[in-house]
Amino acid sequence: MYNKKMLTNFWEELTTNEIKKINRKTVLIFPFSSIEQHGPHLPLNTDKKILEGILLEFNKKYNSNKYLIMPEIYFGSAAEHIDFDGTITKRDTLFPFLRRYGYKNFARPLVLTFFRKRSYGFRETLKRRILNEIFSGYPETQLEDDGRRYASSLDPLYRSEMLSRVRDHQRKGHRLILISASLGCYARPAAFALGFHHVFAVELDSHHGLITGEIIGRNMRGAEKARKLKEYLGGENPELWVYGNSSGDREMLEMADHPVKVS
Repeated sequence: MYNKKMLTNFWEELTTNEIKKINRKTVLIFPFSSIEQHGPHLPLNTDKKILEGILLEFNKKYNSNKYLIMPEIYFGSAAEHIDFDGTITKRDTLFPFLRRYGYKNFARPLVLTFFRKRSYGFRETLKRRILNEIFSGYPETQLEDDGRRYASSLDPLYRSEMLSRVRDHQRKGHRLILISASLGCYARPAAFALGFHHVFAVELDSHHGLITGEIIGRNMRGAEKARKLKEYLGGENPELWVYGNSSGDREMLEMADHPVKVS
């Protein structure tokens, strides 16, 4: 027996008492869209408005007491975990890369992260589950090819002032190191094309040529960025310039002789 006398299929329109009576077999629909730039002629919430229209039409056609439409979830530039994104680039690059594999891959990780026990914080757990959902069993060589193609499309997103700084450091003979929570499959070729010497990013484990879907080590954010930089430097104590734009770069910026907060 499913829900009786339910006057709406939208979770946010239910009362507390109605929520308590929801049948455990009810299908929960998690709608999500992006908040992002659409050129000078369209608002940032264009995808949100399209989604709302789709949900209304869906509900008109399939109105049933067997499902509930959950509140919308929006994705956009996530500055809290970036160094490549938002520092060298103008916006997030990870979500646009992942959505190329289909929005359907986000649904199950979202549900599990909301309602199941989390081994890490919400954001890292969600990131890990989405990566696992998309890439578990995916050919490693194909992922590297996907990353190289994506990296070649990023030029319009680079900040011109940051590229000037990169060239200035190159002229001075400095070692350039990129430390980012972006995926290594595209962060590596993008950084090497810009002249970086070393790249530390999120790498996915593989077995017999297939991606397992698991991140190797920790997500490259916060203290992990600082730890990776210290590990790379070893016993060296060079003069350090560090560029970052978020709270996820704080520990690394604190190590620098010349910390630069990019905004």
